[in-house]
Amino acid sequence: MRRRRSQRLVPFCLLDTDYKARAHIIKASQRRHKTIANRLDRYNAAALALSPPRRTFTKEDLTNLTFVADFDLLREGHVNIREQPWAQPGGPGRQAMDLNAKLLRAAEEIIRLDIEIRRLWTWMQDESEFLKKSEKHLREVDNNPSLAYQVRLLRLERERFDHGHRRRLLDLTKIPGVSPGLLTPGRSVDESRHQEPVSRSAGQAPAPTIPSEGEDEDEQEWHDVVVEENAATEAEEEAPEDNEEVGELIEAVIAVGG
Repeated sequence: MRRRRSQRLVPFCLLDTDYKARAHIIKASQRRHKTIANRLDRYNAAALALSPPRRTFTKEDLTNLTFVADFDLLREGHVNIREQPWAQPGGPGRQAMDLNAKLLRAAEEIIRLDIEIRRLWTWMQDESEFLKKSEKHLREVDNNPSLAYQVRLLRLERERFDHGHRRRLLDLTKIPGVSPGLLTPGRSVDESRHQEPVSRSAGQAPAPTIPSEGEDEDEQEWHDVVVEENAATEAEEEAPEDNEEVGELIEAVIAVGG
């Protein structure tokens, strides 16, 4: 009898404890076991009440689950929100949510756009004036028409895109409730845009002859110049050359080099 009782106490590591301590530990274990059993019954009942029913557990399953991560309580109760109507891309529920979010944030968006539109308008004006001053300085002060010509090309390209932005912003001011003063330019924080250009170092390479341009020349004049240059280049490439002229040219080059 005594040996059998000792064998029953081995799993509890109670061989070296007194009788009262062993009795207290055994009673606490029994109460804990009963609590776990009640919780297990409640969980199984709730799992069966779900649609679709979830997995149920037995006492033997609990004894094999040594870690909390092995018990898929939260995973079984998870609902996949990707299957909800409002989560389907392009669906009416999703479109209604997007429209609702835009309406809720419309007032904040208008305030932000009032700031960003004025910044964009100021930036376009400052950039155009800065490039014009740089082009004039390079041509008249630095005597570098080739670089001034490249600056002009850059300015015309930027102004071509800025013209489209200005047209759309002007159309925006025609909407009722939008103030025309929205397009009043401000003063940029970057003072480098308002400073006078600095002269480049002397000793520039000789520049090719280019047509003279004034500050008031528009994009159409530049387009005509480009068309004429492209036409001349294509004509030179398409002109036939016979072998005798090429041979004479090569002999002349060799004679000059000798």
